[in-house]
Amino acid sequence: MPVQTYTTLDDPSATAGTFVQGINSSGQIVGYYHDNQGSGLHGFLLSGGTYATLDDTVAFFGTTLASGINASGQIVGWYSDSANHQHGFLYDGRTYTTLDVPFSIQTEALGINDRGQIVGYYLDTSVHAHGFLYSNAPTPPSTIPWVSMAPMQQASTLQGRSSGNTPTPTANTTASSRLPCRTRRRPPAPPPT
Repeated sequence: MPVQTYTTLDDPSATAGTFVQGINSSGQIVGYYHDNQGSGLHGFLLSGGTYATLDDTVAFFGTTLASGINASGQIVGWYSDSANHQHGFLYDGRTYTTLDVPFSIQTEALGINDRGQIVGYYLDTSVHAHGFLYSNAPTPPSTIPWVSMAPMQQASTLQGRSSGNTPTPTANTTASSRLPCRTRRRPPAPPPT
């Protein structure tokens, strides 16, 4: 029987638990931890034995959960805004890009592969959950306001509900709609004291 080793991972900022969600081929680990500050939920990256907090710059009280990381170090997850709505994000180490499926009331990005394809789920306006595959992910920073994505659902469920710059899908099987992205830079970290 092979020897198995388990290593406990506790973010030093955590006061109520550390939750590991993903690991890449380089051994970088992402997840989230609970503390007594703000919302109490903060994403983290563990790389080279060092924990770094990942709080999306537009998250309400820092509510950010990291759920996946690829070999390039791109991180996906989700954050909550001041109305407690969840939005997916893609983080490249400098820039957060919001990922919201059109016509959704909640989007959570859960995994990213080495090709930059992102999977997750969203809730539609009827509060039904749908999985999605987001291809053609931008390499932030991006100035492209819309990027292609393909939700895993019948296009007919989206027809007739288009608004703004979002085209109405017309395919009969899977939709080929657009995913709005908002890109913003993370402020530089203060110098160590």
